Amino acid sequence: MGCTLIFLEQGVSMKFVLFAFALISASSFAAEVSFECKFSELNYLNQFSLEVRGLTSDEGRFSDVSFDLSLRKRGTDSRTERLSVTREGTVEFFDAGTFGLKKAVRISSALPGDDVEFINLLVDYAPKHSSQVRMADGRIYFGTCKSL
Repeated sequence: MGCTLIFLEQGVSMKFVLFAFALISASSFAAEVSFECKFSELNYLNQFSLEVRGLTSDEGRFSDVSFDLSLRKRGTDSRTERLSVTREGTVEFFDAGTFGLKKAVRISSALPGDDVEFINLLVDYAPKHSSQVRMADGRIYFGTCKSL
């Protein structure tokens, strides 16, 4: 009888623990991110700039997000081109201390065959020019992204 009582108590507490975990997990899956990526003063890099407000991630995924890119080829006399793409992809959140002193976010999207084949944005990641946009012709544009 004593063993049955302990088993029942463990079963009830286990259900509570699972319920609490599910509640906490469900609330942490949805998140919103706003950020900007800027050109730098380095003329020898292909660069991009971009601003996104309110990118909503549900369980680590986003969809139907418009990226209005400004692209500048390397060199001192290059002009800025504008390109808009609507994408879906993944969002990963990293705690402070994983890559630096601040929290960081990785936003990525791949669509082979599209004009913009790959987008990899590292928001609040310390090294400059760590975010990349790769075009279908193989050209890679670099940027530095910070949260707003």
